[in-house]
Amino acid sequence: MNLLAHAILDFLEDHDGYYLNSHSIEFGFLNNSITADYAEIFKPQNKHIELCLHYSSRNIQKFMRDFAVASSKDLDNITNHDLWRLFRSGAGEISCYIEEDYDSPFLTFTYENSHLIARSDDGEEYIVMESLATANDFADYTLLYFEKLPE
Repeated sequence: MNLLAHAILDFLEDHDGYYLNSHSIEFGFLNNSITADYAEIFKPQNKHIELCLHYSSRNIQKFMRDFAVASSKDLDNITNHDLWRLFRSGAGEISCYIEEDYDSPFLTFTYENSHLIARSDDGEEYIVMESLATANDFADYTLLYFEKLPE
């Protein structure tokens, strides 16, 4: 591991393993994985939907390449746009939760072989045929998916 990798990990350790930058990106280092997360809340049709952009890597050098990090200060320059870019390249995922009492249904989206894949909380997996480009698109799709399920 090079000096920069050590500096980034030391920086996260100095912040108890988590750091929230000014763009609301939360970085973490846990179980030998470095993560970056961003969350947005949507309230369509009186529902509470949380969309989370998530990136994780067990390789600090890959993390530094993916985010073009040249110093620990560069963590402050990372935005949700960077997470969207990585998601679209297949290096991240989106989870959309419909917040309810205790059992919140969710969909997880990833890109695999240029296809957008959705996985439901009950294990169903399929290719998404619709064009989903924005956070609102993913939130609306998740809401419609769960509204169409039989009770």
